[in-house]
Amino acid sequence: MKLKINGDISPSYVQTLCLLYYPASRFSDKDDDGVSVTASVKRSGGAICSEVTIEDKGVAYTGTYSLSEEEKLSRPSMAEKISLGKAFLEAGKRATGVTPPWGILTGVRPSKLARWNLDAGMTPDEAASVFEREYSVSPDKAKLSCIIAEAERKLLEKPYHGKCSVYIAIPFCPSRCSYCSFVSFTSERLLSLIPEYHGVLLKEIRRTAELIRRIGMDVSTVYIGGGTPTVLNEAQLDSLLDCITDSFDVPSLDEFTLEAGRPDTITEEKMKSAYSHGVTRVSVNTQTLNDEVLSLIGRKHTSSDFFRAYDIARRSGVKDVNVDLIAGLPKDTEKSFSDTLDRVADLRPENVTVHTFCVKRSAEMKTSGGYDLRDAAASGSVRYSQSALMAAGYVPYYMYRQKNAVGNLENVGFTLPGREGIYNVLMMEEIQSIFAVGASAVTKLVKTDPTDGKISIKRIAENKYPYEYLREKTDQDARSVCEKQEDEIVSFFGKE
Repeated sequence: MKLKINGDISPSYVQTLCLLYYPASRFSDKDDDGVSVTASVKRSGGAICSEVTIEDKGVAYTGTYSLSEEEKLSRPSMAEKISLGKAFLEAGKRATGVTPPWGILTGVRPSKLARWNLDAGMTPDEAASVFEREYSVSPDKAKLSCIIAEAERKLLEKPYHGKCSVYIAIPFCPSRCSYCSFVSFTSERLLSLIPEYHGVLLKEIRRTAELIRRIGMDVSTVYIGGGTPTVLNEAQLDSLLDCITDSFDVPSLDEFTLEAGRPDTITEEKMKSAYSHGVTRVSVNTQTLNDEVLSLIGRKHTSSDFFRAYDIARRSGVKDVNVDLIAGLPKDTEKSFSDTLDRVADLRPENVTVHTFCVKRSAEMKTSGGYDLRDAAASGSVRYSQSALMAAGYVPYYMYRQKNAVGNLENVGFTLPGREGIYNVLMMEEIQSIFAVGASAVTKLVKTDPTDGKISIKRIAENKYPYEYLREKTDQDARSVCEKQEDEIVSFFGKE
């Protein structure tokens, strides 16, 4: 897609608007896909005037919008973006017939923006009105944002500031989902690295625990994520959990999560070990209960395997169980998804997370073309999930959005009252440092200035691939680099 931009506006913002209508597009100096966009924004007196023209296969569609000086915005700094975004909505609707449910809202998480408005003294109705008026968000999405913002505010009443969480990455899976480009490794050669990776990971967990003690922080939550952590065998998982309980004060944690993930990797021995080591939350992620769809997307389990694994997790004694579902999967109809959701809700897991199907750039399905980013079934599935789960007593408590999601839709976490997954909110709200261990893991340091409340954030990424991670952690020169990095982290928090 070719872009031409006139005026003081961020090219990345214009690209994001383009992706609302032409998902997964690439931008260049040529209109290789037959689409070009011209976007203009300028001030005329006190008004801001914007015009967008989309030329799609030789046909031009134009949208305009003028934001007057008298129009008051909740965030005046967004005036140019709002003006251009609304012009883009008009042009995009004419070109494609699509009206994005989230309007021009890009970048910032919707619930975070809603929480800012609630913290500024707005009522939920007033905050929802801002979403509709300024960002052209649909009424149901505006209301959802405010419901989640209020749930987050209640959850964060507990003093999590000044503490930290720990994320431990197990970037291996028994098979690769065809829609996924998440850093997880499935070939026999890479899976053979697990024993060495496991040994190095234990050393890094102990090292991270010592660093946290050096800084003087308490740990709120520990989250073992993937990949699929339960790809580890029983002995490996047991020694990993031993290391965690030896390194951190597990009884004092607010939450200890094991993202068990694939039902075909869950055994009674692994869940017994999880419970005995103080794990309080596990995820058993089926994505769908349609066996045909499971086979199509590359999952190596069936719906029967899920019910077996869920029963094991429930009988283990672990307090909270989460189930992940995906709306809009290829060949999964609205009726099929609704059936999946109803069967999962009947089990009464404490958490249900409903993701919208999203194909990453490097995923196998992306190159094979086996998906439709405008599948209308996804919208109905997401709508049904929210109404059905809330009717069943679940509360939406966190939400995020991804580029290239079907229908420009959202991912929402639901909980039975009082059983929220705390780590998810702490990680997204950036009120707490997350110390991440393992290949592809990203440490996110968060510091608040006590004088002016300004937040500083520093990210430190580990090597993406396990073999790179292992090479660095076992090389003497690299270990000295790690020590220097640790000193930088200590300095970031103003410690000696």
